[in-house]
Amino acid sequence: MASTADSRTLQGLNVAILVLAILGVIITLFTLVGSMAAVNYTTENTQSSGTVSTSSSYTSELAEIADALHAFSASDVAAAADEVRELSPTDFATLSAAMDTGSDSRIIRAMNNIGLGKDLSTDQVKALAYLLSLTTASDAADLANQLNAISDTQIQRLADDLESIATTPSTAEELTGSTTSSSVRTGIAVFLAGVFTFVLIALVVSLVASVLGIRNCDKPRKLGAAFALAIVGAVLAFFSVRWVSMVLHIIAAVKTGAVRKVGAGLPDAGQSSEAPESSEYYDYYASTRQDL
Repeated sequence: MASTADSRTLQGLNVAILVLAILGVIITLFTLVGSMAAVNYTTENTQSSGTVSTSSSYTSELAEIADALHAFSASDVAAAADEVRELSPTDFATLSAAMDTGSDSRIIRAMNNIGLGKDLSTDQVKALAYLLSLTTASDAADLANQLNAISDTQIQRLADDLESIATTPSTAEELTGSTTSSSVRTGIAVFLAGVFTFVLIALVVSLVASVLGIRNCDKPRKLGAAFALAIVGAVLAFFSVRWVSMVLHIIAAVKTGAVRKVGAGLPDAGQSSEAPESSEYYDYYASTRQDL
């Protein structure tokens, strides 16, 4: 039969596990709230200070294009339009594919590949590439007609608009990848939530295992669930980096197994060891005594 000492030892172990689990839940919840607040604070500060550095290259590029447009005239566009009109269908397809992307760098690369604007300066090539990025045409003749329709006033207006965007911090910040910080914040938040959820699950298992162990420490036949949860709790404590709880769970599992083995087949505390008499046995015994 399980000794009182063993029961008390098992009870003490489970009380220690229970106390550590309760403290762990409290600390984990406070840490989770603090971590989420820190992530939001850090990301917002990074966004406010890092957007300027992130957008600096973009605004610098806009300023360069604006300067190039200021130095570009309708006559320069007309000269480029004449070259465009002479493009072969294959060359126009190459240029059109780059124009569809809206990327100035790809358009410049396509222009170099097909030999368009080879007599233009670097700034003029940038200006022409920007104008082409705003244009959609079905063939070379259509694109040439659209370029010829561009006036000096329109070119200068575009240049002024780009300068305004490049020199306005709020606009530059809006046009850059400000959503990147939001994505990073979301990713960190999801990761932290997953980690803390796992830790909380491990702590709940420890709570349940300790409660069952405390309630049934003197009832060997009811320690099966406590024994299984002690083993599961030890594994979860290991992966949640709760070394003290892991050791306590292992000791509790060993002690629970020993108590169950010693108390197997014996009545739990508070129960009578005598088997209740059945009515059939009592009737038979009474009739036998009468016969005698």
